[in-house]
Amino acid sequence: MFVNGAIVDGRYRILQPLGGGAMGKVYLAEKVSTHERFAIKFIHDYLVSDDTYYARFEREINALRGIRHPHVVATYDWQLPPRGKGGNAYIVMEYLTGESMQQAILRPQPMPVELLLRIMLQVLDGLGTVHSLGVIHRDLSPANIFLSGSDPQYPSTKIVDFGLAKGEAASSASDSQGGVTQDGAVLGRAAYAAPEMFLGRELDPRADIFACGMILYRTLAGRFHYRESRTELMWVERYSQRHEEGRPYPSARSFRSSIPPPLDQVISIALRKRPQERYQSAEQMLRDLLRVEEQLGFAPKIDRAAAEDRGPALPDMDSIPDTTKVEVPPLEGPPLLPADSGSPTPRPSSIGEL
Repeated sequence: MFVNGAIVDGRYRILQPLGGGAMGKVYLAEKVSTHERFAIKFIHDYLVSDDTYYARFEREINALRGIRHPHVVATYDWQLPPRGKGGNAYIVMEYLTGESMQQAILRPQPMPVELLLRIMLQVLDGLGTVHSLGVIHRDLSPANIFLSGSDPQYPSTKIVDFGLAKGEAASSASDSQGGVTQDGAVLGRAAYAAPEMFLGRELDPRADIFACGMILYRTLAGRFHYRESRTELMWVERYSQRHEEGRPYPSARSFRSSIPPPLDQVISIALRKRPQERYQSAEQMLRDLLRVEEQLGFAPKIDRAAAEDRGPALPDMDSIPDTTKVEVPPLEGPPLLPADSGSPTPRPSSIGEL
């Protein structure tokens, strides 16, 4: 779509491609005026005129632009030309270095439980903020969780790719009427989609809770509990079982007995087929994972003896004798200039100037 060195809208210089998918491509770019580096996600030109993909891209912009959280990818700028008009459609996001969680769990060695808990605690923390703003991700999976930072054992986790996100108030029917999906369509990844998606029911944050449970299940058990492994056949399996709400999924421990029972219990609650029987919020699941972390001995240790040995407390100011207080006479001469008189007051910057 772009060659290295191309200038986009006079503001961003393309440096190199980073990846791509069905909707578009992602490039590493720098802002011409500041040389700051960003990741820019472009929608394919031929999709800008498609109402479905246009609406999906518009949805991602609306979902991301109001979120500021350390565990959600930051959005700084965007461009969406009017429907039917030419022009580049893109989102300017923070540039992340590292790898996706999907890449991490596909390694031959299983991901340590302690590391998995650190990652999922951050994911749930980010989801709590996303949900509080009325946004549901709907496509959460290891491929949409990015691990960055210099220490692989203590990664900084970011939730990315909100292309299927929607406002909590929007229903499946309003999706179809708005041209985002066709009647009966199920978006997202077959393995991580909540059961209510296949029943055409209105979604809420508990759909993302199901996805978190399935991420834990897949990472720890090394597999899904579905019979089929091919994506197209898994969709058929999930759809054919859509009315089996009373039959629970087999536990993760049934495939790998080394999974700690308290963690297996958290997974089972998150994966209950009826939304009302799952965790009702990301905060609830996060609290239980924190308890599991403590039970397994992974929580940070507090040296209580060292914490208590802080030395003598500072004296209260009122207890200081008056004889130690010094009265400073007023300074005679010309009045002092204001401390900032030597430089103009900086004006606040606008989004476009970032």
